[in-house]
Amino acid sequence: MLTLPLQNSYRTNRLKMYKGDVLLNLPVALNISDANGDFIYSNEQVSSLTGYSPDELMGKHWSVLYSDQTYKSLIPKFEIFLANKKWSGQVTIQRKNGTSFPAYVSLSVLPTGLFSCVFNNIEEQISQQKYLNDLSQAVASTMDGIALLDAEGKYYYLNQKHITHFGYTREEELLGKTWQVFYPDDEVKRIEEDLFPKLARDGRWQGETTGVCKDGTPIYQEITLTGLPHGGLICIMRNITEKKLRENEIKKLALVARNTNNAVVITNALQQIEWMNEKAEIIFERPYHDITSSTLFDVLEEMQLDKEAIKTLRQNIDKGVAGKLEIHLQKWHGEEVWLSLSITPVYEKAGVVNYVCLFWDVTDSKVAESKLITALNKEKSLNELKTHFVNLTSHEFRTPLASVQSSLDILKLLYERDAVLSKDKLGKHLEQMEFEVDRMKELMDNVLVLGKINSGKIDYCPKACEVVDLLKQVTHSSRVKDFGKSVTLKINGPEGEVFCDRRLLEHILYNLLINALKYSQDSDKDPVVELNFNNHSLLISITDYGIGIPLEDQSQIFESFYRANNTQNIAGTGLGLPIVKQFVELHGGTIWFESIPGNKTTFSFEIPIAYEEDTSGRG
Repeated sequence: MLTLPLQNSYRTNRLKMYKGDVLLNLPVALNISDANGDFIYSNEQVSSLTGYSPDELMGKHWSVLYSDQTYKSLIPKFEIFLANKKWSGQVTIQRKNGTSFPAYVSLSVLPTGLFSCVFNNIEEQISQQKYLNDLSQAVASTMDGIALLDAEGKYYYLNQKHITHFGYTREEELLGKTWQVFYPDDEVKRIEEDLFPKLARDGRWQGETTGVCKDGTPIYQEITLTGLPHGGLICIMRNITEKKLRENEIKKLALVARNTNNAVVITNALQQIEWMNEKAEIIFERPYHDITSSTLFDVLEEMQLDKEAIKTLRQNIDKGVAGKLEIHLQKWHGEEVWLSLSITPVYEKAGVVNYVCLFWDVTDSKVAESKLITALNKEKSLNELKTHFVNLTSHEFRTPLASVQSSLDILKLLYERDAVLSKDKLGKHLEQMEFEVDRMKELMDNVLVLGKINSGKIDYCPKACEVVDLLKQVTHSSRVKDFGKSVTLKINGPEGEVFCDRRLLEHILYNLLINALKYSQDSDKDPVVELNFNNHSLLISITDYGIGIPLEDQSQIFESFYRANNTQNIAGTGLGLPIVKQFVELHGGTIWFESIPGNKTTFSFEIPIAYEEDTSGRG
């Protein structure tokens, strides 16, 4: 233990010297210890700070107020104290409850040889100093320029940003100079005549000024001035030179954009709309003030455009590259418009600062392109139709003509051999020729009907018709009975009249039923015809259990002259179903089919029951 020599006989008398009112009322904590380091006196402030009462500390060694680790660290400092008779510094004192606090301690040796220790809690001072340090660091590192001016307008503090904004490097270049160093004469006059009176009235002013850098180049700035109680000022300045130059460019562009026939939209780097011309307002169907600060992509998404196309465009723009997109719009009054959109980024040193979006109307070219494609497709279809027709007629006419020619040759030969022909021989060949002539006649009739349909000259004469009677007539006709099969008829719902063209409906029923019989000749199951009378429509389905339609042919089965691959050995023209489809649609109905290759096929069509006035011009 570190001690100083002290005669114990004088201890009591010396202690009395320090128990007066002066010691009790000191504003700081005071401990007095003897040469052994044991406390012989503590005032009330010590108790307040440490939680120990004076009696608890009396006779205890001063180390009781420190942790073991702190005590060990203080021993070298105590040796310095013994050598110099005084020492002061920051320590950590431990309270009775185990908590601790920072304190500033002053130790001295009294004339009587006792030790005095004066200390106070500096937690608040440390906290305030940390706050001041943080604040100072924030002010020094902020992106804004900050300066303090005295009552004469001279600078006594500038952070680094304020210095570098104006092209200077060191604070010493500006300290003691007035604010006028940053402004040309005309701007100084405006500030003194317009700005300062408002500052004096309101205590604060915010606005834009035009300064000048050290090298003479202009600088645009947004400043906030706040008056101080002693007459000085706080000046916070933000450099807006790039923004002002960009605004000037936008104004120039806007002047051009107002006189163009194209729509122009300008956004900031965040793609928020900053300006657009009247043509853009027409496209968006919203005025500019309703869209301000909205992003361009927010507006495009509200227009319900193709989401994937918008997503791709956005990805390109986010990468900082130009993007293009075609837009198809249907305006509120029904007009359809095609637009081409181009978005181009505008770069400066810091990167993208604006996007310029240009919309131009390409409706006329799209319409012309569509008409051209339609014409080309029509020409292609006509060429294909001609090819099908030539191939079909060359085959379908040649086969029956060859058969007729064969029968005529046989009849001629029989006539030359036998002056008298038997009725059986003559009848057989006449029937064959009649059958083949009927085939050619059917083909020609179908071709003529298809020609009338394509030229819009088919007669459509709807009247009230008993469809059940018509269907029974068809199923019991000789054309149907010649196939040697029965037809199952099912009727669902209350029977009634249907407003239709009986002649066209008869053609539809004959064609579908003959097909059902023709393509199921090898099946042991009969075709089924089902009628469903619904509230507003008639649904007819004809099912056969025959060869079915191959999957690869199903999408083209209603095309003219098209025949499925599995029908090559069965007579047909490829015109029946296209004609049926046209006749169903003339009735305002629809036709469809379901087919399982090698199993069965069902053709269904539905037409309205009630009369609807025809306004199409088809009749």
